[in-house]
Amino acid sequence: MDKRLLAGVMLVVLLSSSSGLKASGVVTHKEERPLRDTQVVLEGLLQEAPQDVEILCALAEVHFYLGDWVDSKEQIPLWEEGVAYAQKAVELEPECAPAHYWVAVLWGKIGRARGVLQSLFLVNTIFEHLDRALSLDPDYSWAHFALSHIYQELPPKPLGKGDRQQALFCAQRAWELERTEPEFSVHYAKLLVRQRQFDQARGVLEEALTTSQDWTDPMRSQAEEILASLYTR
Repeated sequence: MDKRLLAGVMLVVLLSSSSGLKASGVVTHKEERPLRDTQVVLEGLLQEAPQDVEILCALAEVHFYLGDWVDSKEQIPLWEEGVAYAQKAVELEPECAPAHYWVAVLWGKIGRARGVLQSLFLVNTIFEHLDRALSLDPDYSWAHFALSHIYQELPPKPLGKGDRQQALFCAQRAWELERTEPEFSVHYAKLLVRQRQFDQARGVLEEALTTSQDWTDPMRSQAEEILASLYTR
């Protein structure tokens, strides 16, 4: 068997196994061991195809999640490696929406780790890449989700670009595009609660808990806790 084909088969096995990774490349359980194993396979693939945009994006994704498992002093360098992979993908294929997405969210990770005051200069870069991703793929649900978080977390105008209504709009859009994604449902419901739209938040969570399949235990517990609090309102 061709060496590259063999490596590709290994990758599919890793991504479709019970390790917590999907064959689509979306990491679900974010466990360290499968992330490390996938990183090794992808790095081997990249050596043979250094300009493969899909591999570069996959490596950026792995670094995005892997940073949550390492010591805090190692996080920023690891996420910066991820940015480098994603940025190279952007340079090779400027119209690749996932490449722009990974540049943005990895810089977001770095910004959070550094703190707001030391990361204000990153805000425009993050917005530019997310906006570019959505201009290339208006239905990119995870880009809408990321934008919602940014609008929610940033200080409001005139100090920053925070916008609670825009955060809610982006959360709603992500949820509408992928209603079975638990993260979208929980985040959208939280923002609805903050806007005192309790009935709508309850409906979102009730639907998610009965139809979504990809729950992690902590995420399900969080959804159930929010829903229980809504029944008392």
